[in-house]
Parts: sequence; C-alpha cells; structure tokens
Amino acid sequence: MRWLKLGLGAMIVTLANAQTLAELPEHLSWCSRDTGPPDCPAQYQAIGAGDCLGNGNRACLYSRAAEAAAANQCGAAFQLVMTCQCHGSGANGRASIQMAGPSGICRYFRGS
Repeated sequence: MRWLKLGLGAMIVTLANAQTLAELPEHLSWCSRDTGPPDCPAQYQAIGAGDCLGNGNRACLYSRAAEAAAANQCGAAFQLVMTCQCHGSGANGRASIQMAGPSGICRYFRGS
C-alpha cells in the first residue's frame, strides 16, 4: 500500500510540474510585452541589465534574453527572464522558468 501512495504522489507532482512548464510561454510572452515600471531595479543592475531600466524594462530584458539565447548564452538568458518575473505576483512565472532551466529557456527562444 505504501508504494501505491508514493506512486500516486509522484504522479501528482509530475502532473503539477508539467502544468507549470506548460505555462512558460504565457509568462515569457507577458515579459515581451510589458514595459511597466520595474519591480526590482537592483536585480537589473546585478545582472548587468541596468540599461533596460526606463528603456523598456521587462520587454528589454526579454529582448536581451532572446539575444543571449541566440548566442548560446543560456545562463544569461535564464537570469534575464528570471529578473523579468521578479515582481511579487511572479511566483508562477519563476517556477516555470526554474523548471525549464537555462537549456529550456534557450530552446524556447530558438523555437525548438
């Protein structure tokens, strides 16, 4: 009986993870369009994207992430999109990005 509970628990976690990952395009698409005020300017500075502040903010981060992915700088692309989701209500977006990881973020931008 114990193995059944463990198996069902693993299935639920796997389904939840799949749902979180499936939401990735929605969260990144939002970043690409959002030019509202930044929620964490210090984080922009910390990752070297201070020039995005007041210059598109999240949309700028998204563009820079796409450029980083095209240059196979997956870690940089990952940091940029994580910063895009730094707002208080961005927990779901951050979870999707973390689940994708740097290589998944590069695959997203490459369309594969």
